[in-house]
Amino acid sequence: MQQNLYTPVAEIVKAGFLERPNRFVVLCRHKSLGRIKAFLPNPGRLWELLFPGATLYLTRNKPKALGESQPPATEYTAVAVERDGEPVFLHTHWTNRAARWLLENRRIPGLERAELVGSAVKHGRSRFDFRMRQGRREFFLEVKSCTLFGNRVAMFPDAVTDRGRRHLVELAELGASGTRPCVLLLVQTQNVDYFMPD
Repeated sequence: MQQNLYTPVAEIVKAGFLERPNRFVVLCRHKSLGRIKAFLPNPGRLWELLFPGATLYLTRNKPKALGESQPPATEYTAVAVERDGEPVFLHTHWTNRAARWLLENRRIPGLERAELVGSAVKHGRSRFDFRMRQGRREFFLEVKSCTLFGNRVAMFPDAVTDRGRRHLVELAELGASGTRPCVLLLVQTQNVDYFMPD
């Protein structure tokens, strides 16, 4: 059963980042809860965001339902990190929730008349975030979260990504065959004027 994208989340807990022992785990410290191990659903480098003392926004994981195989490996999930006093999404599913809201509420320039008809759609070797329809034409839309920014410039990606490259190559091939490809870059700050590939 697909989760409602607009379901409220559990209470947010703020904790200070300590270290990242692997791509999907962060260790942090909370003033009353002590040391916390949290799942990080973002394999990006995030070097410009995860530094000692940075404020992480965590949510408590729900326990597995009766009959499910095993409990979550961590009690918390890191969903955002604070930079310049504002949260930056780390959780890719939260980024897709934001993208879906923007699409459904006609807030993306050039896509105001497009209708969202599917999500997590498999095509070829990839799974694209959304299938859209505008008039009689259908197309795929891939969402990318841009967390690398500074000096009023946003850059993407923050590291070499074979998966991201494959997505873009497949979208380009679709474009060459007459299907309109689309990439939506969600820049996680308002303090930029320019975008460039990194």
